[in-house]
Amino acid sequence: MLLVRNECTGHSRVLPVTSCGAVARLFCDRCLTCGTSPRGRVADLTPASFVTLGGELEQGCFNATIAMGQ
Repeated sequence: MLLVRNECTGHSRVLPVTSCGAVARLFCDRCLTCGTSPRGRVADLTPASFVTLGGELEQGCFNATIAMGQ
């Protein structure tokens, strides 16, 4: 389980890890939605989890912090 926090909205949720390695980080690794992200993509979320965390599907990304969940 990982705690994922949307740095733009402040929403956070504990989500399960279902696979390893975000392959898309190699192609689309910067989010400009809420200030430029300092690093590349760190997680691929389901659309439902993305929206629950305050993401907008049209934008496709948000800056996030990830920590070990409980």
